[in-house]
Amino acid sequence: MVRKSHCGYGFFLIIALLLTLASVFTPGWRSYKGNGAPDIGLISRYCGNGVREVNQYDCKAYGRFQLPFEKATLAFMIIAIILEIVSLGLYLQSTSYELLANVYLGYSYWIAVIAAVFLLISCSLSGTLIGPTENTEHLH
Repeated sequence: MVRKSHCGYGFFLIIALLLTLASVFTPGWRSYKGNGAPDIGLISRYCGNGVREVNQYDCKAYGRFQLPFEKATLAFMIIAIILEIVSLGLYLQSTSYELLANVYLGYSYWIAVIAAVFLLISCSLSGTLIGPTENTEHLH
């Protein structure tokens, strides 16, 4: 019989996988303010419309000329998706064969949880570092 905590873990694992897939395939990784502004993603992109529309050739060529950090981000997101799929497979196997019958979480698990919390904090701080420049009057 599967414990309720196993079902909760599986539920959150599936949600995490779906959110990771959505983040990779949506164009909102780099967005610009204003109506019709382009949105650039890791894989997909929206070239904008109206006076802010990016030339179609340049917009489509963007994928070939991504910066190294964007390529690294895409690579790490693909690795995350692979690990989530492997984790989901192991979860399904463990609920089938009851591999978690008499197990408790040791201190190494909690060290990893603390590391994940610090990573979440650093990710949220990096989001606050990206913003408009000090002087944007020349853009008007």
